[in-house]
Amino acid sequence: MTGALAPSPETGTILVVEDQEEIRRMVDRALKACGYTMLTASGGTEALSLVRAHPGPVDLLISDVLLWGMSGAELYGRVRQLHRKLRVLFMSGYSEEVLRQHGVSPATAPFLRKPFGAPVLIDKVREVLQQPAPMLPSR
Repeated sequence: MTGALAPSPETGTILVVEDQEEIRRMVDRALKACGYTMLTASGGTEALSLVRAHPGPVDLLISDVLLWGMSGAELYGRVRQLHRKLRVLFMSGYSEEVLRQHGVSPATAPFLRKPFGAPVLIDKVREVLQQPAPMLPSR
């Protein structure tokens, strides 16, 4: 079933980082309706503050690739230091060349091209959350 908008027993905490309020609100509403716990931020610094204050795990970061002050890839690395099982879903409307310059390759990282609607978002989130968390190198 593709694009189901009916609420289902989804669980987990998702952090959405997007500077465009209308996109951030659409993502928040769509995923809350599915049962996810949502944290939302307009930029990387705010996102890091939310993550540090959140008492439980963060399961997924949905981030714009280009953020004010740091890239989505940099934010992902910093949040993964706190939540080692974090998964990521990047989003952007920029070209693949620009994305690669900011540390993201749509060919190798979970990615949504803007604009997208709620059904596509929900399907992609479910797909990403079903994947095992990426392994971190040993220290």
